[in-house]
Formats: sequence, C-alpha cells, structure tokens
Amino acid sequence: MYGFQGEGRFFRRSLVTVIVIASLPGLLIGTGIYFVGSEQIASETNRLHQEQLEKARQSIDDQFAALEISLSHWAFDPQFDDKLKQLDPVYGYNQVQDIYKTLLVMKQLNPVIQQVRLYVEEPAPLLFTEAGFVRLTDDQYQEYHDIMMNQQNQAAWSGFDPEQEGYIGQGEDPEQGAAGKEPQLAAPLSLIHKIPGGSPRPFGMFLVTVDPDKLQEIVTILTPRNEGTSFLMKGNGEWIPPFGQGGDAKGLNGALRARVLEEHAAEDHFIFKWQEESYSVSYGTLNRLGEEWIYISATPLKALTGPVVFISRIILGFSCFGLLLAGVLSWFVSKR
Repeated sequence: MYGFQGEGRFFRRSLVTVIVIASLPGLLIGTGIYFVGSEQIASETNRLHQEQLEKARQSIDDQFAALEISLSHWAFDPQFDDKLKQLDPVYGYNQVQDIYKTLLVMKQLNPVIQQVRLYVEEPAPLLFTEAGFVRLTDDQYQEYHDIMMNQQNQAAWSGFDPEQEGYIGQGEDPEQGAAGKEPQLAAPLSLIHKIPGGSPRPFGMFLVTVDPDKLQEIVTILTPRNEGTSFLMKGNGEWIPPFGQGGDAKGLNGALRARVLEEHAAEDHFIFKWQEESYSVSYGTLNRLGEEWIYISATPLKALTGPVVFISRIILGFSCFGLLLAGVLSWFVSKR
C-alpha cells in the first residue's frame, strides 16, 4: 500500500514540475513581448503601415493624373476645335449626337467621374451633357464665362459649380459661407479644361465633376472603420470637397489640418494626441496641375499595437493559469 501511495505522490509532484516547466517559457515570452518586444513589434507594424499609406497616396495621385491626361486628350480632339463654332444645335443632329456619345464615353472611362459637361459660348451659350443640352440664360452664361476666364491655365481643379444649389466659390470657407452668409456645402471637386486645347482664344470648356462618394472611398481605403481619418486639402489649407464639411472642419480633421499647416515640410510622420487618444499621422503631397495638395491619414495607435498587446496578454494569461494550477496541485500534494 505504501508503495502505491509513494508512486502516486511522485506522479503528482512530477505533474506539478512538468506544468511549471511548461508554463515558465510562456510566462517569460509573454512578459517579454508585453513589456519589451511590443514596442519593437509596434514600430515595425507602424513602418509597414506607413508604406501602405505611401502606396495609397501614390494610387490617388495616379488616378488624378489619369483623369487629367484623359481630359487633355479630348480637349485636343478635332471634334472640339474651331469647327464647333458652326454647330447648329437644332438641325445639326449628327454632330449633336456625336457630342452626346463622346461625353458618355468620357464618363464611362473613369469610375470616379460623376458627370461630364461641355460648355460652349459660340455659336450660342450652350451646356451639353450626355443626356442633352440647354440654352443658358444671361445669368448662367455669365457664371460659366467667369469660371472659364478666371482660370489662367488651360486646365485646373476647382470646387466651383453654378449647377450646385447653394454652392460656395473657390477659396471661400465652408464654415463661414460667402460674405458672412450662412455656412454652405462646397460644390463637388471638378476638373476644368478649356477648348480647343492649347488655343489662346478658348470658346468653351469641359467641366468634369468627381463623384464625392468615390473620392471619399479612394482616400479613406486604409482608414480603419469608425477609427482614424484620411482626407485631402490644398497646400494653403483650403479643403478639397467632400472633406472639411460639417463637423469635419471642427473635429479631428480640423485639428490635423492646423497641425500639418504649422509643421508642413518639417516632418511627414508624427504622433498626434487628440481627446485622450494618440494617433499615428502621415501626410504627403500631390502636385496637381501646378497646385500642391496634401494627403493626410491618421490611425489610432491602439489599432496598430492592439493585436500585439492582445496576443501577449493571451500568452501571459495561459502561463499564469498554468502556474496557478501548479500551485493548487502542489498544495494538494502537500496535504496528502
């Protein structure tokens, strides 16, 4: 009988020893990851995240460049040269239909395009879309004429659209409105190109409107859902629609905008604290038709370090449970 009891006690002690030996490495590894390695792992994770953001910035830049090149190609197309001045919108059925088809093709070539319009001043102030054309009133003509003449270059990006009800002019602040009026929403981002391309005496222009939802999707593709932010603004701090509208201008986006404008060109990555939350912020520039744009992306640090901390806590938890089990068994053996 004594021999069996001794063997049982030896087995239990051996089991305790095995549990302790098995738990200690996990405890040491978990502690090392949590208190020592987490910083290095988080740093490497952050570095990889920065590389992804740079690729996203380059992708945005490429999509805008593709749209600019495509529109420039159409502006030099013979269909839109000086012969367009002799257009008869009533009896020139074939020529009008060709314009409709071309505008439809232009829209379908790029998924970020919401609408393509063609404005001509000769033979009469007309506005074409893929669905038809309208004759402009004197007030409408003056608005489109001012847009065209205010653009010094052949092509330019603008947030100025008389078709948008309650639009604000380029350079005005969505938070203030125009001339002290009530705040209004900015018109969608648009690309303007005069026609004929390269002509010193343009008589019309393409007005390509970017889909705000598509643009937001492209810019925020790497932003964690409901966490962090990504947006575009001009080098002078002017918001690029649809960003900076409503609460955005006064929330995290507004705070980041002010910080980047203060430290622009000093660094392209920094840690930013806002409302007791720390963010990893990166930004880069895009050169759009001679104008500097800034792409800003902010991700909560907890979104980058959270998985590392979670795994280390799991390892620590299992290791501590193993040690606790070993302690209970040791107490049990000592009582026997």
